[in-house]
Amino acid sequence: MNTIDFLNLANEFELIETTSEPNGYPRNLRKAIIGFDTFEQAEELAEKHGLSIEMFERRDGWDLWTRRNRIFKPFDMANIYVEEGYDFYKTMSFEEFCEREDIQGQLKECTDFYEMQVCLEFFKDLFEEIEDLKEGEILLKDNDSNAFVSKEYTMAYSYDSHQYAIGLIDYNED
Repeated sequence: MNTIDFLNLANEFELIETTSEPNGYPRNLRKAIIGFDTFEQAEELAEKHGLSIEMFERRDGWDLWTRRNRIFKPFDMANIYVEEGYDFYKTMSFEEFCEREDIQGQLKECTDFYEMQVCLEFFKDLFEEIEDLKEGEILLKDNDSNAFVSKEYTMAYSYDSHQYAIGLIDYNED
């Protein structure tokens, strides 16, 4: 793909500058495109224009994105956050919620009715948040019971002063 065609394609999305260096040092600079709504959209354009689908990472405050590796599916936010110690919840029925081992386990650990009441109030609030989830969303909760809603599968996210994105890069152009 020639540079003009690549830049024209980038007008529909976001053009970024990438480096091969993990420390952000500008080496082997290449332009890439991010900002896709779905992985299928990126796949379609990659196939049509002979581009590579890759993951890019940038630390907050850096100008350049680091090229990480080829990627073959969108980011699975449940897996990413579970590795960081979060619990996640998808839309589920009340019965499914009550059958979860983590819910039953916490109730079994209660030592008195007051503790059980506090626990049940927390579970009630948690389930109400789960009921509010839209299609394709998950609820993520950390160990301090802080919760937020995320898309289950996404093309970009931020975590701990890093931004991650899936995009297209042209290795055919020089």
